[in-house]
Amino acid sequence: EGVTWGPDGFVYAGGEAGQIYRVALDSGELTQIGSTGGFLLGVVTDGDANVYGCDMGNHAVTRTTQAGETTTYSSGSADRAMNTPNAAVFAADGTMYVTDSGDWQAENGCIWMIRPGGETELLTDEVRAHSNGIALHPIDGSLYCVESLRPAIMRIPLGPDGRASGPAEVALPLTPEIIADGIAFTSDGSLLIACYTP
Repeated sequence: EGVTWGPDGFVYAGGEAGQIYRVALDSGELTQIGSTGGFLLGVVTDGDANVYGCDMGNHAVTRTTQAGETTTYSSGSADRAMNTPNAAVFAADGTMYVTDSGDWQAENGCIWMIRPGGETELLTDEVRAHSNGIALHPIDGSLYCVESLRPAIMRIPLGPDGRASGPAEVALPLTPEIIADGIAFTSDGSLLIACYTP
């Protein structure tokens, strides 16, 4: 489901049996570099091209090195376990933000904040109606998230410490026939939205 561009010039993608794939765009060569054994949704890479997978099968964010070693990066906090990690984005300081969609139509989703090294805390549980795609605004640094079943694109302001500095707000309401999935920003702040339906 998820694809990402690595700092090493390769595209990375996850598979439905936990596969981590590396794709060379010039040749089309596809290499499986590892596996989580779960079911991957979103994937992101860090500056060393380690691949982090939102693994809904293992209810965790996993980390796979270029050598194929896979470990659990986070499975939630001490008082709340991850349910359905769906999409992730890195901030410049290495903090990762991860959506947790929760159970379908149960409105028990949330957004996690994972510090470098894996220390995890709940960022907000205000975005709970199937929290999905996630992106950082390139200009104001706020966090945007798809709430697929609201449906809307939500905005969460972030403070200097990376935590939410105010309540989640609707940045863009969507019509009921739209189920948004992934989002990304262009460098000028325009928002791209991928839709599951239509």
